Amino acid sequence: MSRNVSYKHSEETKRKIKESNIKYFKEHLEKRLGKNNSFYGKKHSKETKKQIKNSKYHKNLKGKNNPNYNNHKLKGHKMTKEQCIKISKAKKRDKNPAWIDGRSFFPYPSD
Repeated sequence: MSRNVSYKHSEETKRKIKESNIKYFKEHLEKRLGKNNSFYGKKHSKETKKQIKNSKYHKNLKGKNNPNYNNHKLKGHKMTKEQCIKISKAKKRDKNPAWIDGRSFFPYPSD
């Protein structure tokens, strides 16, 4: 799916998207929280814990253990330190498409 990052939504459209997202997340999160969660009250067995621990996701993924180690698309492409810094700066805070002025979809709890 391609995404046009340069497109600017109007303030009205942004408000509608935000309201829609809040409504969606509230409805769908309530279905999976607490007693509504399919794993509620259950525990992993020792054998399952051992399998999870020994799975590829919990191993060191450096070098040959990395799934992209022999990926021909990435082979021979190394970025310089300057390129890494430039990309990092380009994706920080308000330049990142996911940045919403430091706000969350959900209101923060009041103390």
